Amino acid sequence: MSDTEFQNPGEELPPMEEPGMEGIPAAELPLAYLSDGSGRRTPVANVVSHDFRNPVHLVAGDLRRLRQHHESFVLSLGSRLSNYLRSEVGMVLSQFVTQTYEAFLAELSEPCHVSLYKVEPLRGTCLIDVHPNLGQIMVERLLGGAGRMPEILRDLSEIEVALLDQALQIIAAEWCGVWSKVADLKPVSLGYEGNRAFLNTAAPDTVLLVVGIQTQIGECAETVRIALPYSSVEPLFHRMSAASDHMDVPKPPEANAPSQWKSEYSEVPISVSAEVQGLQLTAQETAQLDVGDVIDLPADFTSQLTLRVGGVPKFTGNLGSSEGRWAVQITGRTRR
Repeated sequence: MSDTEFQNPGEELPPMEEPGMEGIPAAELPLAYLSDGSGRRTPVANVVSHDFRNPVHLVAGDLRRLRQHHESFVLSLGSRLSNYLRSEVGMVLSQFVTQTYEAFLAELSEPCHVSLYKVEPLRGTCLIDVHPNLGQIMVERLLGGAGRMPEILRDLSEIEVALLDQALQIIAAEWCGVWSKVADLKPVSLGYEGNRAFLNTAAPDTVLLVVGIQTQIGECAETVRIALPYSSVEPLFHRMSAASDHMDVPKPPEANAPSQWKSEYSEVPISVSAEVQGLQLTAQETAQLDVGDVIDLPADFTSQLTLRVGGVPKFTGNLGSSEGRWAVQITGRTRR
């Protein structure tokens, strides 16, 4: 390659030749800058917008798969918290994004309640942001109260923090369970912070994975947010993606494949009974029955037997005898 093919940084290159550009003055095309600092006029269709404040490091397929896993996590978490608080807890996954640590702090309420966890063996600190109003309602439910909406927004007391931490332990443990197939994670509480000005667990430009859960208890509806450095959970993403791609697909059973008997079932006792179908009496005739009465049966009743196995109708048969004992000859299978 000759030196003349290189462009100086900041120099504008000739416009790209694309179909449909005929007749469009180069000056009217948007200027796109390349990595070396040079610019080139290009059609609008070739320009893709990107929000650098919300970086995305996953392809659409992986992001969709992870979101589905977290939707299942939110559903399970709502059931567990409902049982724990003895009150209906509505939860919906409302946010699944990556954002900087600085942006995450900017969205905290004032005052706030952020619990800090070390998720072993991952690096970094996990943050669980619970709005103080929602925290007060959880504490009131744990103390047997009705869980009414607080009148004022205030900091939680030490006793309230200790009670709320029990509920947040459930949230942290359930989130760790999302990754149970690829890693054994264990949350360890590191404390809490009620003022965002004193939160300094990562650099401002650190990218976090943020999972937002819209939570409603009674009249209160707030968002619980779980945040962890993206670099810590990125290996888990790749492991889960690889596990999903290499998951063994079960083979469909063969049409005429013989069933295999398991020897451990050989000595299990199962009741077998035979009954006659088709005999009907009126209510009056039934009320008049007494000891010694004779009931006329159809001439072919012996060929209308149903054989029940474990109480379930399985076969039809004829009544007869064999070696001086009553017996049933199976003639067919019952229709399900």
